[in-house]
Amino acid sequence: MTPTEIVDKANAVGKTLTGDFKQVRQIIDDAEIAWAVWRGGEMMIVKGEAVLRFITKSGVPEELSWTAIPCVSFEQAQSLKEVLAHDGKRPAKRKGK
Repeated sequence: MTPTEIVDKANAVGKTLTGDFKQVRQIIDDAEIAWAVWRGGEMMIVKGEAVLRFITKSGVPEELSWTAIPCVSFEQAQSLKEVLAHDGKRPAKRKGK
């Protein structure tokens, strides 16, 4: 996933959002890695840092499910990350596993 692909995904996801956090939560739950993207193409990982770190260290390419959520600011992205960290939700379902 390139930065351009992440921004494009956030833009596409943004067109489907209704303003309901349950929808955002479901989109994130369905992915192994989730990015938050805000103005200017700035981004941060809000879910899956450990998975990405492990794959990067192992050097073994792996197909991952990922998504990107548009945010209005760094602060909104950080809040989303904090909610996810404190949520205690189950890990994402691995495709085919």
